[in-house]
Amino acid sequence: MALVLADGIWAAEGDRPLPEHAPAALRKAAELAAPHLARHQEGHRAERAWSGQLVRSLLEGRGLLHRHADELGLPRDGAFTVLAFAPQSEDRPAEEVWDRITDHIALACEAFRWQAAVARVGRVVFAVLAGAEDAPVDGPERLGRDVVGRSVPALRGPLCGAASSTGTGLGALPRRRVEAEDALGIVRCGEQRFATHDQVRAEVVLREVRELLAQRDELRLPGLRALRAEDARRGSDLVLTLREYLRVGAQAPAAAQALGVHVTTLRYRLGRVQDVSGLDADPATRLVCELLLGLDSP
Repeated sequence: MALVLADGIWAAEGDRPLPEHAPAALRKAAELAAPHLARHQEGHRAERAWSGQLVRSLLEGRGLLHRHADELGLPRDGAFTVLAFAPQSEDRPAEEVWDRITDHIALACEAFRWQAAVARVGRVVFAVLAGAEDAPVDGPERLGRDVVGRSVPALRGPLCGAASSTGTGLGALPRRRVEAEDALGIVRCGEQRFATHDQVRAEVVLREVRELLAQRDELRLPGLRALRAEDARRGSDLVLTLREYLRVGAQAPAAAQALGVHVTTLRYRLGRVQDVSGLDADPATRLVCELLLGLDSP
C-alpha cells in the first residue's frame, strides 16, 4: 500500500504497516537531503554550461581545440561526425525541456558506445561523435534514427535530427556543423525525421540557390514579372500553368492532368505564356524559371 507521508514524499508499505513516526522521520530526512540535492543540481548545471562552451568552441573552430577536446574526453585526432537535433515545432521549449533533450541524446550516445560530447548551442543540440577504427560507416545514422525514434519526456511533438559527413581532425568540425545544420533545416521542413547530409545534399543546394536569388532582385526575370502582371490584370493562371509544366519536367500530358485541364487548353496557355513573357524555351531559361517560381510557390 502506498501512503503520502509528507508533501511530495511517498512511501510503499511492505509486509508490515509503517510506524506512526514514519512521516516525521521522512520529513526530517528530506530537510537534510534537500541542500545536498540542490548543490548537486547546481554542479550539474555548471558542468553542462561549461561543456556547452567547449563544444561551441570546437564547432566554431575557436581557441585551443586540442585542449577543448581533452577536457571533453574526445581524441585529438581521428574521424568526427556531427549530429544536430531540434524539435520539429518552431515553438520555443522551456529550459528544462532542452535539458531533457540533451540528456536523451547523451544517454543514446552512451548506449551505442560512442565517444561523444553533447551540448545545446542556441536552438540546436549537437553531438560530436569520435569514430573508432572499427565503427560501422552507418553508425552515426543508426544512432540518430534511434534518438528521434524514441519519445522525449516533456517534449510536445517529434524530435528531428541530421548527420554531417565524416571529417578527419578537429579542424574539420566547423564544416561538419554547417552540414548538420543545413540537413536539419531540410528535415524540419519535410516529412522525414532524420537524414544525413549526403541524403539531402541536392535539397540543400537548391535552398542555398533560392536564398541567393531571393536576396538579389537584379537576378529576377522580367518575363516572370510580366506573367504576374497579366494574371493580376485578367485573372488568368499563366504563372501556375508555367510552374506546373516545369515541375513535371515539361511534360504536357502530366501538366494538364495536374491542372485538371485538357492538353489542348494547356498548350494554348503555354502559348500565351511565351507571348506575354517573351521567355525562350531553352533548358537554361527553364531551369532559372523553375528556381525563381519556387521562391513563392504555394
